[in-house]
Amino acid sequence: MKLEDHVEKIRIKVEEAVKNTLDRCGITINGNNHAQQNVNGISIGNVEQLVQSIQSEKSEWTECFDEIVDDYAFTLFNRLVCMKVLEAHGLYPEMITQRQQHSGKSYAHYMWLENNQQYRDDAFEGLGEFINYQFEQLSLECDLFNTTIPLHMIPTATFIKEIIDLINAIDEDDQIEEEVWKQGNILSQIYEIYNNSKKAALKASGDKVEYDKVHVQSQIYTPEWVVKFLVDNSLGKLYLEMYPDSEIKDTHKIIGDFSENTREIKPLDEVKVIDPCVGSGNFLLYCFDLFYDLYMDQIENYGADYNSREVPQIIIEKNLHGIDLDERAVQLTKVGLFIKAKTKRNSVKINHYNVVSASFRLPDYKEIGNLFDAQFFSKDFSDLLQDVWKDLQQAHKFGSLLRIDEKFEDKKKELKEELGDAQLSLFTYEKAVEFDLFANNFYEKLGEAINTYAIDDKKKFMAQATSEAMTFLKIVTETYDVVASNPPYTDSAALGSEMHNFVEKNYKSPYNCTTNLYACFIRRNMLFANPNGFIAMIHPHTFMNIDTYKDVRALLLSEGDISCLVDYGLDRVNLFGPGILLDAVWHVTKKTTDNSGNTYYFNITENQQEKYKKGSFEEAVNNAIQGVNNKRITIINPQDFKEIDGMPFMFNISDGLRRKFEEKSVEEIGIKVAQGMATSSNERFVRLWWEVTPAFENPIRSKWFRYSKGGPYCKWYGNNWAVLNWENDGAELRAFKKAVLRNQDYYLKKGITYTGSGSKGTTFRIHSENSLFDVGGSCVFPTGAFGNLEYIIAFMNSRLAFYLIDCLNPTVNTQVGDLKRVPFVKPSKEIESKVSDLATKCIELKKKIDSNYILNGSISSPLAIESTVTKALLQFIANEILSQTNILIYEQFIDQEINDIYDLSESDIARMTEKMGVCAASIPVYASAWEAYCEEENCVELCEKINTAIVDYDDEQIAEIKEKIRNALFSKTNELEDFCKNNQINPITVWYFIAHEEVLPMVKARDLIFEWFVYAMRDIIANTDDGIIGINNTDTSITQLLEEYADNMGINSAQLLQMEEYLGRKIRDFMEKNFFIELMNYTNVFMYLPKTPFIWHLSSGTDRGFEAMISIYKWNSDSLYKLKSNFIYKRREKLEYRKTQIAGNDTAQALEEKELIDRQLAEIDDFVGKIDELIASGYNPTLDDGVGKNIAPLQERKMLKADVLNANQLKKYLKAEW
Repeated sequence: MKLEDHVEKIRIKVEEAVKNTLDRCGITINGNNHAQQNVNGISIGNVEQLVQSIQSEKSEWTECFDEIVDDYAFTLFNRLVCMKVLEAHGLYPEMITQRQQHSGKSYAHYMWLENNQQYRDDAFEGLGEFINYQFEQLSLECDLFNTTIPLHMIPTATFIKEIIDLINAIDEDDQIEEEVWKQGNILSQIYEIYNNSKKAALKASGDKVEYDKVHVQSQIYTPEWVVKFLVDNSLGKLYLEMYPDSEIKDTHKIIGDFSENTREIKPLDEVKVIDPCVGSGNFLLYCFDLFYDLYMDQIENYGADYNSREVPQIIIEKNLHGIDLDERAVQLTKVGLFIKAKTKRNSVKINHYNVVSASFRLPDYKEIGNLFDAQFFSKDFSDLLQDVWKDLQQAHKFGSLLRIDEKFEDKKKELKEELGDAQLSLFTYEKAVEFDLFANNFYEKLGEAINTYAIDDKKKFMAQATSEAMTFLKIVTETYDVVASNPPYTDSAALGSEMHNFVEKNYKSPYNCTTNLYACFIRRNMLFANPNGFIAMIHPHTFMNIDTYKDVRALLLSEGDISCLVDYGLDRVNLFGPGILLDAVWHVTKKTTDNSGNTYYFNITENQQEKYKKGSFEEAVNNAIQGVNNKRITIINPQDFKEIDGMPFMFNISDGLRRKFEEKSVEEIGIKVAQGMATSSNERFVRLWWEVTPAFENPIRSKWFRYSKGGPYCKWYGNNWAVLNWENDGAELRAFKKAVLRNQDYYLKKGITYTGSGSKGTTFRIHSENSLFDVGGSCVFPTGAFGNLEYIIAFMNSRLAFYLIDCLNPTVNTQVGDLKRVPFVKPSKEIESKVSDLATKCIELKKKIDSNYILNGSISSPLAIESTVTKALLQFIANEILSQTNILIYEQFIDQEINDIYDLSESDIARMTEKMGVCAASIPVYASAWEAYCEEENCVELCEKINTAIVDYDDEQIAEIKEKIRNALFSKTNELEDFCKNNQINPITVWYFIAHEEVLPMVKARDLIFEWFVYAMRDIIANTDDGIIGINNTDTSITQLLEEYADNMGINSAQLLQMEEYLGRKIRDFMEKNFFIELMNYTNVFMYLPKTPFIWHLSSGTDRGFEAMISIYKWNSDSLYKLKSNFIYKRREKLEYRKTQIAGNDTAQALEEKELIDRQLAEIDDFVGKIDELIASGYNPTLDDGVGKNIAPLQERKMLKADVLNANQLKKYLKAEW
């Protein structure tokens, strides 16, 4: 098994043990009947105190119970696993590992029994008592094992034994690497794995992420090699700025010029590091290692007066600080640091850790405030304390994002303003002195108050929480030399209301850092840092370019100096693992207003496979340190980005191209980029055209208007499937309060629409007149002096525009603001005319291609079957490929003109090509293909303009190309342009092998044959009176119906059999089992809209008692009666007649058939009952309601061959009241 599977088994067993223990104490999911603390065979802390503290936050007992179980379970899990790690490091005798020479017990248990013979007859020889004893011994050195805390628990010995056996099973598994428990990051790995089930449950629930779920949703383990880079180049760099001649630079990979001292020397024990979202402690654990090396360097090379034996204690007690919302993460961090320290010096004694969980719950101030007021602080400053106390009560929700330090600063400012420049009065002087005393003695006074307060068990529990709060307060109100973290990544739209409101209140001004929690932490970390301190972070790359993060960029450029930034991208091999799809960036920034420094930009993300990225990064870092050129390193002053609107971090373009942004932008030239409307109820207002009309009528009907809604990658023309209810100028939609109707002045005007989301980039196409547009299909309209629509679409579809848009926003979602910022260089009239003509040709060719398909309004199959089906397929596909090839050639011409207009250098073009790949039409073309293409009608003139290399292929290369065309072309990610780029084959070459060598792309061939059957079934059902054909209830089979249709189309039986071969199965089998499912998927043209088959396959169930296909264009309330009286009646009659025919036959085959008929008749009865239910419910389908609403009641009753709607869609349509 994998480590993940082992940990999950242990987690489940531990939770089972905890629930059993709580049950014995009277605490269950049904309620709290707790009566006693000590129940025979178990040990548990003060559970009532825990219940009270949690229950104050939870409205439902079940939620409270779940958290109680979770807290106890992880603490027990953590303790036992940490014991295993401690023993693996040789720090303690074996406590968990059981060996045969010790009678199947651990060594420590074996020796304990020698002195505790009275337990030999207890369950598993006193295993429970031994574990409790071991916790007590360990607690003397490590707080995790404290037996006086409420979370202390020892389940029954049976459960303890089962858990220990599961832990030890990891050692016996050959799939787990040896000495896994000695790995420095094992506790962090286990912590992440432990939370996987919760993370999955949260994702599946679709719930917003509130403060109590942030640590679950956002927990991502940071690999040690990333941590090392960030810490070395922040803490390590800070040290080298003080000691530039230190040998540390030879043992750690630190980027920079350290030829002279550039930082005032500070005693090492005063250098403070914080991780404000510490997780399981990866950053602090490596900081310990680096600090240890720095102390040794100080002692050995600089004569520093540190005792080497005390260094581990100094590091933990003085240098390292951390905060997390999750108590369990803090437990692991402390244990990890304890192991680090104890490994360096076994006798080390850690008096306190500056690592704290913000999960404490505090009593109301009124309950304890009198202690602070009366005994320790004057009334004037107790108001400030009360304000701080309120903030501390929110710490378990917002952790280190709280900005309590500002309360003190505001008080200082208030005093300063009160004093002003006037002569100090005795009163104001005393008040100022009192504030200094207050600030200097604050924590000491609070500690005295807490000790005075803790006079009984209940108050001791509260006092413990208060003590943790004071540690938190001290950490959160100080500043640090280095801030290093991997913050939570949660988009603002996914935040729960309380978390969202806090972020809006605290992180909107002066820089708006509210877009994502990691943006909040960029701001918070800058506040945590001392002047000239370092901030080192890893998080998603979205902050670099997206418009909503422009204030984050402004913050970094105004208050920081980015020393290095690694644009790493997605890596499921070396970075975060296969389940996490995250384009990562990590960077180190110095907090300073002197922004003169250059940034080392590492472009690791582009044009390399994930498995090579780590090696590429390591090579680039070595080159940066050595001063060796590397194409993945750019050194630039990021202050140049301030000259571009929105300050996008465009590291990867040349200075010359960057200066093009000084030209007028698309918006400034008078080209309107208009965000579309949001109906907020697509199921009510949006349809696909075939849902409301059997043919794409023109002009548009008075109710349904074309609606540009984005869709898949598509240039020039197309994706014209959606229609919108705009009857009476959209009266119904305008009355719908949730709808957002933007840019109404551009409704029904001709323009350019685009798909802004997708991994292949943004694509632009014509938005027809009398059309409307969605937020997913936002539009571009010429409004100013430059109004040439064809030129604009040509520019937008050019490779340069793609490249610039990607530089402005390299995510898969292009925003309206990104397009507005693209620089637009106005062409000369000659170039404008030439480019416009090329764009017109592309548009017309794309229209011609689209017109052949049923979903684009084609009336009949484009296949002209005369001799063989294969020849018809080859002819059609060759013609289409030729049109697509010419489009690609025209696009190459457009690119050349646009590149000239923008005066791109060879270096710019090379960068663009490296980023986007070569233009398909520029790939060398096969000599025979070139000759054939130049002889093709309408291509002679093109041949004179094409400047492409000619190549010859040998027989082996030709065979390989043919094989790829035959089996890969037109597969899911291999449309013509992608296929050509991926395989470096010119599209002319592809056309040649299809048209002249008769190499048939099988994927396309099969799709065309399937579509022929769609045309056929549409027409066959349309020609019936009822719009219904029975599949198994008439003497005429579906195969016979198709044969008759084919005959009418001039297709003979031999040709129909050829079609069957392309389907890959018998026609009848395909029609009865697969046709409906494939039609559903075929009509699933928009990712977030439902499948919309216009032919439905009704079925009574798995025994196929009754089956029929219906057309939505004739489906109405009368259809249900017709099904019963005509079709089902005949089917039942046929089955019953067959039953009488075989009544006297007792063969096994006959008996099996009789049983099947009985099941089919029962199935039909059930199906009729469902029809009666529909009739009784008033089911009255109308075409304009769309497939979703009309089919939902049938799907709910299991009357379809397959489900059309997903669970959420079904629920929504069943509740529809429109």
